Amino acid sequence: MSIVRAAAVAAVTTVCLAGAATGTAQADGLGSSTGATPSVSNYAYQDSSLDVQANGQADGTRVGTYGTNYSGAQSVGWYGFDGDTFALLPGTSGKVLDLDVASGTVQIWDAGPGTDFNAANGGALPANQRWHKYYSNNGWSVLQNVATGQCLKSNGPGTYLSVAACNPSDFSQVWHF
Repeated sequence: MSIVRAAAVAAVTTVCLAGAATGTAQADGLGSSTGATPSVSNYAYQDSSLDVQANGQADGTRVGTYGTNYSGAQSVGWYGFDGDTFALLPGTSGKVLDLDVASGTVQIWDAGPGTDFNAANGGALPANQRWHKYYSNNGWSVLQNVATGQCLKSNGPGTYLSVAACNPSDFSQVWHF
């Protein structure tokens, strides 16, 4: 883990779940900010959360949804950058949510070389590791990958995530920080 990444991971602060008093992570724009939440839930499958398979630590570990249990595999940190893009850091590895553009695989991976989470634009963070709120309403958001323009989708509890054409009416694409 790079010194920059270690400092960035250490800087992530804890915020409350949806409906809690602070509401910091539920703002429509993340802006240049950091935060963490015990889980990120999906609207279509509200009893399930974004989950790193077996809380894996290796590049290429798949990410899916699983019944909410608030384990380390379901913790999610984030860094917001200027331009309303952000990086998600699911699980406890310090790696970012990554979309393999060629295969459509949603996984965790080391941030690109030279990434500075404290830079306004994420430094050298590649577009396939940056996300944008395509649509947001009352803390629920559709998350769009910057590289492909496709949106993050749950395929149900116990399955891996995928991406699809953005559609705020498809509740499997709607997430809550």
